[in-house]
Amino acid sequence: MAVTASACNRDKNGNGSGQGGEDDGERRKGGDIVMALEEEPSGLNPWTSVGRNPATAAVAGPILAQLISYTPDFGYEPVLLAELPELAETEPMKVRYRIRDEAVWDDGSPVTAADVQYTLTQVLAPANDVLSRDGYELIKDGTLSDVSQDGKSFTLAFTEPYGPWLELFASSAQPILQAVKMQGQDFNSALNDGIPFASGPYKLGTWTKGNEIVLVRNDAWWGDGPYLDEIHFRFAEAKDLQVAAIREGEANAVSVYRTPDVALELREVPNITVQTTGGPLWEHLDFNLQDPLLGLTEVRQAIGYAIDRGEIVNEVAKPINPAAVVLNNVFFVPEQKQYRPNWEFYRRDPGKVEELLTQAGFTRGADNVWAKGAERLSFVMSTTKGNALRERTAKILQRQLAEVGIELQVEELDSATLFDRLPNCEYQIALFAYRGGPDPSWANSLYREDERSCPGEGQNVEGANSLGYRDIEVSEILRAADMEPNQRKRAQLYDTADELIAKDIPTLPLFQNATVLAFDSGYANLEDNPTIQGPTWNVQEWWLRRAPETSTTAPATSAP
Repeated sequence: MAVTASACNRDKNGNGSGQGGEDDGERRKGGDIVMALEEEPSGLNPWTSVGRNPATAAVAGPILAQLISYTPDFGYEPVLLAELPELAETEPMKVRYRIRDEAVWDDGSPVTAADVQYTLTQVLAPANDVLSRDGYELIKDGTLSDVSQDGKSFTLAFTEPYGPWLELFASSAQPILQAVKMQGQDFNSALNDGIPFASGPYKLGTWTKGNEIVLVRNDAWWGDGPYLDEIHFRFAEAKDLQVAAIREGEANAVSVYRTPDVALELREVPNITVQTTGGPLWEHLDFNLQDPLLGLTEVRQAIGYAIDRGEIVNEVAKPINPAAVVLNNVFFVPEQKQYRPNWEFYRRDPGKVEELLTQAGFTRGADNVWAKGAERLSFVMSTTKGNALRERTAKILQRQLAEVGIELQVEELDSATLFDRLPNCEYQIALFAYRGGPDPSWANSLYREDERSCPGEGQNVEGANSLGYRDIEVSEILRAADMEPNQRKRAQLYDTADELIAKDIPTLPLFQNATVLAFDSGYANLEDNPTIQGPTWNVQEWWLRRAPETSTTAPATSAP
């Protein structure tokens, strides 16, 4: 059995092969694959709140091509585009796009700027259920400009500089829709039961709700492949069902992101390749800065020096993902070239803990817990119940902090309760995961002073900053990064902000959660993509080099 780290070398046209299920022979057409997902999509329009989930991305991604795809290393590659868009001007800001000449819909008609314009118009329509319009609302008049005669080239002109411009129409969450097929349809519901057109390597065959979704080869696909005839998606929410689906021959592959520890069991199944990849979900501690004690920088820094994050990674993360490392940045992950380990100075140092707390006026009490008068360094850490990784993390944290005189009690809550409390700052310390992405702008609202959500005088209760963190310099840097179109300069701004946040330590990053892709070793070129792009990002390259060990004729495994 192979345990393969995700890695990939690809050219600018997106051609290449992954290391999992290596491409070690002549590719051949034919065969099917059954993939078990953790959930069934509620709808297939990735733009809407109904469809913005990993299951929709996995199913819709092979059907609806995007201008730009996320790569497994949190980078970008062109799909419908001939090459990545080019920043043409900065004042005013303009970005130039060129759609591949060969890109067509499954009916043979070309993919053109008219399809991009339709999609943009729908994204901007106030009545439409679009999860985010960030950046799109800055496109001048909401229209494409400088459209070429063949409709393959166009420009996006912006009313003000927009730093994350590479994020527009990027990933399987933001595909281009076919204008002529969508005209007159209700954008919010038209794709809830299926997608009647395709620009990707596959198109929708059938969807038997509660059972399976079948994709069939798109013969009009304009790229290499696809090689498999059909892709069958079935649904197995619970870990035991995921393992049973592989072991008992009900699936050839399974994709998991919620319960990555299932990898430990999947590795025991013969003839299965298991890939574990550091994903965009990263575990961390949040500190409520409105708390009288946690509001003291010295206390938060002391906690940072009290924790051996390396031990947590070794005991919790590495058994699942052997490549796991301590996360030392809140904007970038280690897979990205912009990553700088700005938080690595937080290493377990009991002497530093004593120095900081003594300077802040604390002394060790008779119970060995640091205190200042009646205020003891005793905190409640809230986390989600039923998560084995967090249970192990919490036990390690309790022991490590107790050894240096800080008491930690653990409160396990259901997810709904925890995430209702966080925006109101009804917690002291919280252990959970943030979801990042290729562009660091996702985290701006967590640390900007004008995005504070803790109730209180002069605070914005609509913001995403549930830390109560307020640093004017950091906020100014993040606002500047939002408006800096040069990606190298943006990375430098985020690096500076990350260094400042590390000193203030309103958050303590721990490690990336892993995503898991396990599949019959008879298949080639399957490679996990831990971003929202999902495991089907390169389905056109999958092929069957021998008869699979499992049978696809067994009944489907459905989530309870």
